[in-house]
Amino acid sequence: MIPNFFRRLYRKSRDIIFSLLDDYGWTEKQADAVATKLDIFGAFAVTQAWFGLTKYGWDFWLALAVFLLSLLFCAILWTAAFILKGYKK
Repeated sequence: MIPNFFRRLYRKSRDIIFSLLDDYGWTEKQADAVATKLDIFGAFAVTQAWFGLTKYGWDFWLALAVFLLSLLFCAILWTAAFILKGYKK
């Protein structure tokens, strides 16, 4: 049941992103450039949250919550980047 939910969510997200890219006339190169930036931004968000956990001296539970939220945010960005990299292929 849960895998079907994520499969439907992925397919719906892919359809929405592809329709937006087609509506605005994006090329494969433009979509790949945005996907690369999303990859980098996701890694930056997780890195900053990790520094908050280890270097900046935040409270442990706050830092752990921010770190886990950054992982979720990163997963969303990387899923969007994965979809964008599949555009017109």
